[in-house]
Amino acid sequence: MEFLDQQIHPPKSWDKFEELSRALFSAIWKDPCACRHGRTGQKQYGVDVHGCPASVPGKTYGVQCKGKDQHYGKPATTAEFDTELLKAEKFTPSLGHWTFTTTHPDDAVLQAHARAVSEARVAGGKFPVAAFGWGTFQALLAQHPEVIEQFYPELGAQLPTLIRKLTALPDQLRAVIESITPHGQVLALKAPDWVEERFETARDLGPALLGRPLGPADVSACPELPQVERLWRELEVGYSARLGATAGAGKSVCALQVAKRAHDRGWRVVRLRDPAAPTLDFAAGDPPTLHIIDDAHLTDPALLQRAEQRCSPTCWLLSAHTLADDKAAPSGTIRINPEQAVAVIAAGLRSDMDATRRVVQRIDDRIGLSVGSEWIEDRLDEAEKAERPWQFCFILGGGWRRARQSAEDAKASSTDLVLAAAAIRQLASRDARATLAELGSLLDAAEIAPEDRPAAIDWLVRQRLLLGADDLRCPHQRLSVVLIARILEGQDEAGRKRIGAMVNHVITGSTFPLAGLSLLLTEWRMMGEWPTRWTYLIDRPLLMALVERCWRAEEVVDRRGAAWLLSELQSYLNDWVTKVTTGHEDTAARWFDECLPGTGYAVGHLFGQFGMKDPALTTALIDRADPLKAAAAISRRDSALAGEAGGMIYSCMGYRSEDWTRRFSAAVDRPACLATISGWPSDQYLSGADELLRLMIWDDREFGLDLVEAFVPAIAERLRAQPFREFHEVHDVVWHGLRLTDSLGLYRGAKGPTARMGAIGKRLAAVWAPADLAKQVAFVSPRQVQPAGWLLMFIGEVSRRQFNETVALIDWDQLDRTLRESWARMNHDTEVLLHICFSAAAAKAPIQAMILRNLDKTKALSVRLAMLAPDAAVAQLKARRQVALSSHDHFSWRMSAALLAQLAEAHADLLDAMIAPHVAIAAKQLSRKTQPFFGEPLPFLRIVWQFAPISFERILAAMDPAGAEAGWTAALRGEDAAQHAPTGDRKQKVADRQTAAWLVERTLARSDAIGEVARRLRRRLPRGSIPPSTLLEVFKAKKN
Repeated sequence: MEFLDQQIHPPKSWDKFEELSRALFSAIWKDPCACRHGRTGQKQYGVDVHGCPASVPGKTYGVQCKGKDQHYGKPATTAEFDTELLKAEKFTPSLGHWTFTTTHPDDAVLQAHARAVSEARVAGGKFPVAAFGWGTFQALLAQHPEVIEQFYPELGAQLPTLIRKLTALPDQLRAVIESITPHGQVLALKAPDWVEERFETARDLGPALLGRPLGPADVSACPELPQVERLWRELEVGYSARLGATAGAGKSVCALQVAKRAHDRGWRVVRLRDPAAPTLDFAAGDPPTLHIIDDAHLTDPALLQRAEQRCSPTCWLLSAHTLADDKAAPSGTIRINPEQAVAVIAAGLRSDMDATRRVVQRIDDRIGLSVGSEWIEDRLDEAEKAERPWQFCFILGGGWRRARQSAEDAKASSTDLVLAAAAIRQLASRDARATLAELGSLLDAAEIAPEDRPAAIDWLVRQRLLLGADDLRCPHQRLSVVLIARILEGQDEAGRKRIGAMVNHVITGSTFPLAGLSLLLTEWRMMGEWPTRWTYLIDRPLLMALVERCWRAEEVVDRRGAAWLLSELQSYLNDWVTKVTTGHEDTAARWFDECLPGTGYAVGHLFGQFGMKDPALTTALIDRADPLKAAAAISRRDSALAGEAGGMIYSCMGYRSEDWTRRFSAAVDRPACLATISGWPSDQYLSGADELLRLMIWDDREFGLDLVEAFVPAIAERLRAQPFREFHEVHDVVWHGLRLTDSLGLYRGAKGPTARMGAIGKRLAAVWAPADLAKQVAFVSPRQVQPAGWLLMFIGEVSRRQFNETVALIDWDQLDRTLRESWARMNHDTEVLLHICFSAAAAKAPIQAMILRNLDKTKALSVRLAMLAPDAAVAQLKARRQVALSSHDHFSWRMSAALLAQLAEAHADLLDAMIAPHVAIAAKQLSRKTQPFFGEPLPFLRIVWQFAPISFERILAAMDPAGAEAGWTAALRGEDAAQHAPTGDRKQKVADRQTAAWLVERTLARSDAIGEVARRLRRRLPRGSIPPSTLLEVFKAKKN
């Protein structure tokens, strides 16, 4: 039996394994003086065996024999590998190579990890590393029979056959053996120099977004970089070319893009297996051939130059070099500008946003089209700010969502507190770069030993958790936020206090901007799950010193940050308003009346928060402010400042005294305001004018309406060009200024729109030509669906003729194509848009056809769409699929009643099946202890009682009697309506009472607990619990 076939066991003790390792590596290195490091119990610094290979004089190689004491023979993890490597960094003298070996079988994951780490280290000018298990250890032993004879004398007879067995070694085993053999030493077996690259398969952007190593299959997913054409031209003319870039700039992908172009034109493409090989002969085989050397910075420059001189029209050579910086490029190198590469990749992905969204959504499900989802356009905008392609991919793919694993890995390698320090500083500094020296004071606060810091930074950079050794930031601030939270979760109390000490140190630092400290404390407040929050780690006395610093802020940026920070401190300080304002009343008033450009919104928010906590104090603060100065800010003919000042004052309108408001209004320069509004700049948001207009209408209605009349023609072109986006910007002034599109019923009766308001609304609607607007509706983007619905509703309210004409001109087939991806997960805004359009006669048939056409894509048909297309609801139910009468614990009483009314007579047999999945939610809603808007369920209940009595009984049986008694009592007495209905509106109270009385009447005869509830309520409220007789009548069938 041959040695490699015997599956012999490793030595029984770790001590014997370490001695065997010493003997083996002594033979490999040809160093008889190789020795074990120290003795048991002494600090090993990640090295158990060390020696000086004969082929590399002056270099020390080290070996870590994993598996001491009770862990001997157990599998090693990548985290253990990283931890031991950090220790080996401190070994003296510095190592030239480090090997991590274990008696456990070879682990492909561990070995792949070691190869990736080694590649990154070599690129950064650090010593290479390797890892292997017992299988590879045996293969190495087989090359040194003298070691086998010494430790396994019983196998000596089979030694002559061992070398022959080595020819069957797999490529991965060969690579590991070669990686630990000093260059220049010839092995008995040598792996092939060149590996052929094939491009038969193609993957999408997914692997790149996950930060995985990329290969030929990933080339097509990445937009072609501009350096590809330059490299190709140089290869055509000179037969060789050099490509250079800093780590993570896209060097390997660029080289593969050149390779794919060659492959597509019939060339064979081969890649050098080991860029540090001692020889460099071109691959044998039929020309033409493109040879690629990735990581060519590891190649002997003389070898590379001689190889380039041997190139020919059918033998090309492309070498890709990792540069330490943008300036350290070999002569003649074509360099990649990382920021340019980011721009090219982003532009390419924008060319097919649907495809980009689908890929990113697969990795990060927060990207989507529904309300509450993050838009791919916004994520791509954010990613395009990256400085490197790998950072771009990290941001685009939402890499912060994988932060839990990153935090766990950092903890396993004892680098988690260093990572927390970098993340804390990144937030507090507002994403400023940091060096290790600049991070030092935070690390001191956490009591992290100086000698441990460089190795930890190196590990974090290699893991791409920090951008670089001279740029100690996480790839994105969002990652910083999540990492801090995850690291806190993984700590014991002592560890959390060390992290808290770093935050407290930052709070005391006068160099950190106030806006950054505001961001840090805001994010810190939201970390953890209630009741486990980490705010208790913040030292309150330090916060009071921070309050003093805030009120000293004079520059615009500082004052804005100070205002936001003072607002945030309410989460940390008891009796917040008193603590932050006492002794600073005059300063607060000065901030209000000065309204420095760029501070208005922040100061307005601060005063608004003051008002919610202490209205009287806030009024007193505003009274200290000079209304003439505030009026001057609005009257300065500076649109940005006028909008900010208007927004600030409008947000505090409930806390202004009558005298202050009167003096302010009198001091406003009305001609100047008219000039500002009528000349509103095209580069200013319309929402700024929106807030100013609402303020003016509130203080002086007729003058405010004068401003709106002047505003409409000034912005007409913008409204026509981008109708939905720009209408969204002015929607609040339409609603609260003109009192139109009042979906919440805030402005009814005497508070409703005046004739002048309606006339202005009609002139505003006239801006949009029906044909143009109809075309834009057909192509509406997902993020503009909501304002599109608002705009159509507004036009329908002020001009029914214009609305009908616009809807009649919509290309419904095109709108169907536009909404094609919405049907599988229909969102509320899209439903509302279709519902609004459905009120026009011309829209009914095409919308019903659209719903039916897409029914197979719909798992649960929404009740709104079912109400619009009852035939679709019937088809859905017959296919045994749901109609969503309820969702997220909310029952849609009115629309469900409308749907049932359409189906009750012709399809009564389907009603119980439709209602069954929603019985529990209906019962829960009807037996709540408080019943706001209790009038809504009555039409539904009456129809169900008459046409689906089985479902009615199921709902009653599922009710909570105690909750029902409390809720019905409150409804009969009008208690909930008094809280929720508009002042003076008795209709809600009547509707609530009628629903409760009807339920009492219909359940009096029951013998269960609900029947007892009804009887008690009848005795307690004998008149109020009797419904009008008309509500007890049955619905009559329609006559044909």
